[in-house]
Amino acid sequence: MYNLNEQQKQAVERTGSPLLIIAGAGTGKTTVITQKIGWLVEQGLAKADEILALTFTEKAAGEMAERADMLLPYGYFDLWIMTFHSFAEKILQQHGLDIGLPTNFKILNEFQQWALVKKNLDKFDLDYYRPLGNPTKFISALLQHFSRAKDEDIHPAQYLEYAADLKQNLDTMLSGGGKRKNIKAQMSNVKSISNIQYPISNFIDADGEFDKVIAEQEVLRINEVANAYHVYQQVLLDNSALDFGDLINYTLRLFRERPLILAKFQKQFKYVLVDEFQDTNWAQYELIKLLTGCQDVSAKNGANLTVVGDDDQSIFRFRGASMSNILQFKRDYPQAQEIVLTQNYRSTQNILNTAYEFIKLNNPNRLEYQLNQDGEERDANKKVDKRLQAQAKDAGVIEVIQGKNLPDEVNKVIAKIAELKIKDKEASWNDFAILVRANASAKEFTSALEIAGLPHVFLASRGLYSRPVIMDLIAYLNLLDNYHESTAMYRVLNIPVFKFSHEEIISFLNLARKKAWSLYET
Repeated sequence: MYNLNEQQKQAVERTGSPLLIIAGAGTGKTTVITQKIGWLVEQGLAKADEILALTFTEKAAGEMAERADMLLPYGYFDLWIMTFHSFAEKILQQHGLDIGLPTNFKILNEFQQWALVKKNLDKFDLDYYRPLGNPTKFISALLQHFSRAKDEDIHPAQYLEYAADLKQNLDTMLSGGGKRKNIKAQMSNVKSISNIQYPISNFIDADGEFDKVIAEQEVLRINEVANAYHVYQQVLLDNSALDFGDLINYTLRLFRERPLILAKFQKQFKYVLVDEFQDTNWAQYELIKLLTGCQDVSAKNGANLTVVGDDDQSIFRFRGASMSNILQFKRDYPQAQEIVLTQNYRSTQNILNTAYEFIKLNNPNRLEYQLNQDGEERDANKKVDKRLQAQAKDAGVIEVIQGKNLPDEVNKVIAKIAELKIKDKEASWNDFAILVRANASAKEFTSALEIAGLPHVFLASRGLYSRPVIMDLIAYLNLLDNYHESTAMYRVLNIPVFKFSHEEIISFLNLARKKAWSLYET
């Protein structure tokens, strides 16, 4: 093991019980995971193919595999270091036939899912969600809802049963006179799905009274969504296709319905390591529990589960991931050990202190706060302290740039970047980054950077058609179809290769307006 601090060394060498590693930003969690893999193989505790390491992105999995490969001697090439979805895909390719799935299934991305639903829209029998005008208006919203259901390990059959229970109990609710106590009594008979109970407040009007019209419409809506979810899943199967949520859900089904196959992988994986545990959703956590034998915490595999996470870095709360995963882990594995990594190798102390004060504003919805509220039940020496300690002795510069309005703020940020670039002769444009809360917020900055002539790259997983190069290409293709389309011509004339100045283009526009010509004719 190379250059590990005491906390990291403990995390690497701890075995024999479930282990929760709370790793703050920049504390070397990837190093810990890869060093643990190397140490387990080196100590003869497991072979390379008996260790499963799961993470969330292909990039993180690739980096982890590369580091582990450098630590291990030649010949260790059977490493199971991959994303949750890649792991599930591999399992289903080997054993999908055992639950009736074709082994040559294809995985659809978001656009392919949308296109498949659009092609089969007549099968969905939509009424409540029947769009006015654009027939594809609600496709994205429905797909997002189905995806969230899969994240919560809710299958179409469960959804249909839940909706049927609601519908069956509606008549009884009405026969009870719509009294709140009768509604509560009947709603208690409705079977919940994934611990989700339908709120009776949805059946109550503004005066606090039971509303028959509202109740009937809500029950019909839920039944329509449940049926649409069932139809969507059937359309996928008819086309030998799966979406990303299916990979996890069908693997869960395989392990639950085929215990022999589950036992095979439980026996194979002596150690399971999970990175970014705070970003796991319910279905992924269920998969981890099955693999590690959570039902029998004394089992060897269950005892050698290591999860690494930090709720302050959770980026998937919108799809069901949160600190509750870590709290649930402690309930499922009460004998789990805790190690907190606090030595930061990325930043300076004054920046870390400022960041910590900001993140505390999320209390009480933070792991540190929740774990330390156990009172006398939790020993004072075992209180979780996530304050990071910088290993760098320098002091960072913290400066607040505030503008009168958004354009003023953008201009000041661009000016600051130019100023810093001039001061630091060794700096390159790659040394600067502008972080925004959402992709839409970046538009003003990218426009200002273009006007200022500063080279930049806009990194976003969405917004392909709003990127300048794509808009230029679309404008050019539109001109090929109709060269009198002045909007497209204006876009093309602004492409730097044509070297028209802004003054020249403005004069073209004025002349076109006067003569009532297209910009092409001008």
